Amino acid sequence: MAAYENVMTWDCVNCLGDTVGARFEDGYSVPATSLRWYLASHDTLKAIVLAHMGTNPHNMASFITDLMFFQAHWPVTVEGSGVHVGFLASVNSGIQRAVDAVRAAAKRYPTYRIILTGHSLGAAQSVLAAVYLAAMLPDIKDRLEVCTFGQPRVGNQAFVEFYHGLNISTKRVVNQGDLVPHLPFVAWQYHHHGNEYWIRSSLGDTVRCDTEGSTEYPDCSQGVPSAKWSVAAHRHYWNASTAVPTLFFPPEPFPPYNSQSPQLQEWMLPIEMERLV
Repeated sequence: MAAYENVMTWDCVNCLGDTVGARFEDGYSVPATSLRWYLASHDTLKAIVLAHMGTNPHNMASFITDLMFFQAHWPVTVEGSGVHVGFLASVNSGIQRAVDAVRAAAKRYPTYRIILTGHSLGAAQSVLAAVYLAAMLPDIKDRLEVCTFGQPRVGNQAFVEFYHGLNISTKRVVNQGDLVPHLPFVAWQYHHHGNEYWIRSSLGDTVRCDTEGSTEYPDCSQGVPSAKWSVAAHRHYWNASTAVPTLFFPPEPFPPYNSQSPQLQEWMLPIEMERLV
């Protein structure tokens, strides 16, 4: 949730608990594509963190459903794999910068874990960014971890199977009747990846759901009736909240960025627009 705030000095409302002592390393934003990420390091936790900010919960459903019929064939090397075209376009607008920033940080801190995290749209962006990092920086793949909050479904079943095959340690946290993880709908050929950790009450008690096989576990968040889905549950995860002033980086907060990795371009382009649903 700290990604919703100004983290450059690490004194924000959500910069609490175990995150105290984090160092801001890098950051980037593209407001036109709803992309904003920051990179931080933490000596006590021995971790590098790439965190993506989400979007206004009231706008999130529109972001998802406006493109509900379209998936991009991605990765283009994986037959039948499709992901939400809006999520992919957003990630692509800043992935070159992220790959280079993580590469540099991984060299500075060669023993640190590399954790990708995000909330809402930022959660979807984190999953796709993890795939990019695993492909582009294979020497750090075993250091990657993903932990998302309020994540929407990202892709179809072929993508889920591909993602599971990467063997990236992943936790997908869902708060009670959070609306966003129920979108886009399964009927549109979208599916969750495992593993779900469901915060099942306002007291914060959490259960691990066995989603490795089914990916949609009816005894956890998937079993919450639609009448109990809510935006309020999306805004608050344990003691963290999106209800804080949001301060964006300027569109170009750092020197001009000119990375043009041919290998990365091959992954990104073309984004083959296919109606897979």
